[in-house]
Amino acid sequence: MLRNRVISSLAILPLVFIAVWFGGRWFTALVAVATITASLELYHLTAWGRRYLALGQALAIVLIILSPEFPQWLTIILPWAFVPGFVILELMGFGKRKPAVRGWGWALTGALFLGGLLGVWILLRREPLGQAWVFIGLGATFACDTAAYFVGKKWGRNRLAPTISPRKTKEGAVGGFFGAIAAVFFITFLYQRFSENPLPMNVIQTALLGCLIGVIAQLGDLGESWLKRRSGVKDSGRLIPGHGGMLDRLDSIVFVGLVLYYYVIWAVR
Repeated sequence: MLRNRVISSLAILPLVFIAVWFGGRWFTALVAVATITASLELYHLTAWGRRYLALGQALAIVLIILSPEFPQWLTIILPWAFVPGFVILELMGFGKRKPAVRGWGWALTGALFLGGLLGVWILLRREPLGQAWVFIGLGATFACDTAAYFVGKKWGRNRLAPTISPRKTKEGAVGGFFGAIAAVFFITFLYQRFSENPLPMNVIQTALLGCLIGVIAQLGDLGESWLKRRSGVKDSGRLIPGHGGMLDRLDSIVFVGLVLYYYVIWAVR
């Protein structure tokens, strides 16, 4: 398992680095591919969404492409538009006698979830110093996942959420939290030391951002674990050896981009 995780990471990370570094169409293409792949897995988690796969993917890509053209007030609230849909679908269900309505609901909700949240990363990349912000968000999230994995494997004893994800431990969650903080400080230091355009953050702002990512990344992970548990599967797919599917890799990332975008436009600008 660990060997596969390392090999997969070494194969994927250079592509991600290049797309983030150059931005523009490269980064948009990366986000679009991730959205299409993750939506395929999301709709296959439930039989209700499979018939509407093409529709949901098309709506998600439209959101990805058009997100930079939206007014800022819409980009702030749009990513949360999926919440009512998930609440209605899971708590009320629309009833088993209305499969078409439920299928349309899954198509729209899934598109808003992935297209809306992943589209925020494109907006973040287009911000001043957007390259640095995206590297911080992705780097801190990966560090959080990695630290949680190794700390939990070595010292994990107390289950964090046994009914949702039995393997996650409180010790691993603490390790992931501090891993995210360390990564934010490290990447910020690199930009402060070697970049002509250093990030406008002091120590307190840097620590606060690390804390936010350390919490939000793990909540996103638990949220996707809950969805998989509801669907009776362990992984969303098998696309990435050692990691599972694309949705398994994006679960920690989707909300981090949104929180980071809010942080940049409200606390740093």
